[in-house]
Amino acid sequence: MSSRHFDIIILGQGLAGTTLAWWCHWAGLRVMVIDRAEAVTSSKVAAGLMTPITGQRLVPTWRWSEFWPVAVEFYRRVEQSTGTAFFHSGPMVRCFTGPDDLRYFERRLASGEFVTPPASMCATGSASAPEGVGIGGSIEEKPLAEPVAHRNEADIRGNVVRQPPAPDIDRHRFLAPQGCFEMLAGGRLDVAPFLEVSRHFLEQHDSCLTADVQLPNDVVLTTDGVELPRWQLHAHRLICCQGYGGANNPWFANIEFQPAKGEILTVRIPGWTERRVIHGDVWLAPIGGDVVRVGSTYDWSRFDNIPTAEGRRELEARLQTVVSGSYEVFDHVAAVRPILRDPRPALGFRPQSPQLGFLNGLASKGSLMAPYFARHLTRVISGAERLDPSVDLSRRAKGP
Repeated sequence: MSSRHFDIIILGQGLAGTTLAWWCHWAGLRVMVIDRAEAVTSSKVAAGLMTPITGQRLVPTWRWSEFWPVAVEFYRRVEQSTGTAFFHSGPMVRCFTGPDDLRYFERRLASGEFVTPPASMCATGSASAPEGVGIGGSIEEKPLAEPVAHRNEADIRGNVVRQPPAPDIDRHRFLAPQGCFEMLAGGRLDVAPFLEVSRHFLEQHDSCLTADVQLPNDVVLTTDGVELPRWQLHAHRLICCQGYGGANNPWFANIEFQPAKGEILTVRIPGWTERRVIHGDVWLAPIGGDVVRVGSTYDWSRFDNIPTAEGRRELEARLQTVVSGSYEVFDHVAAVRPILRDPRPALGFRPQSPQLGFLNGLASKGSLMAPYFARHLTRVISGAERLDPSVDLSRRAKGP
């Protein structure tokens, strides 16, 4: 049997590999995604939160103004192409966890780092797309293009805040004695459904294979690309998007990982009506009715996907500092985040073997950053852009 030929083989169908597959497809490249189809991965259990202001010091998210419009355009385009809804944009609320939080907020507001919304914004601060706004047609009909603006989603700046939120949170349910503020931009991706519908699309286009590729034994480097003899596949490039599994990739062993295990609970809170994501000592992401996801932990010593009693106790204790009343835990998951020692993502090509590429290190902001960097890597492959030095893996790798 003769080999099947592709422009790109992508190893891994998490957030990085899936977004790269879409952009390559839209660019007219022949793509094959190979994935082990594991039941639990960091992408599949991820909360998918896209938050413009983060951390204990209320720091604006790195390059939000670049990442957010691309993420909005990307997910809306995939939704229309698949007929599935999985991306939600809208305001988020941040509860101050102590007097330091409040001081940081007031300082940034006074300095102009944070701004209040103009009067033209609707009273509720909704960031939903108006009816009819989007990208029409099927994927095959649309070439790779600049993002299409969604005026009530992509154009809301990440530093637009409102204090108090409008409408305000339920002060009887939420424990926020220091107060809170509302971030008008924000998003949440239902990651598992996004990955599932994307896989179905790839399968329909004969562009997805379930297999466990062993590196380097299953890959033969050739003068014009790579071959995978076990599956009769040939491609000009192989791009590794393996998440935490990339720490064991022999071709990119010089990229230093600093992974962290995270645990998330799913709880039922009777009488819950808040639709916004709430950030406090934990984040609370409503996913329908009175069901809320609660997260998350950071464990820098254990690297497995096994939920722990310690993780559950920590999350429940922190939940009780944010919300009063009863709740029921009915799901508990864990996975390992692919964090690099340099916290920025790493992408590019192996200098000794330029047919081998890498896209990894999206950490806890994969839903926000993956569309941007996958598009960027696609354009680098096509020759339309030069690799961004801030994420070029060749500038950060140690050793030869």
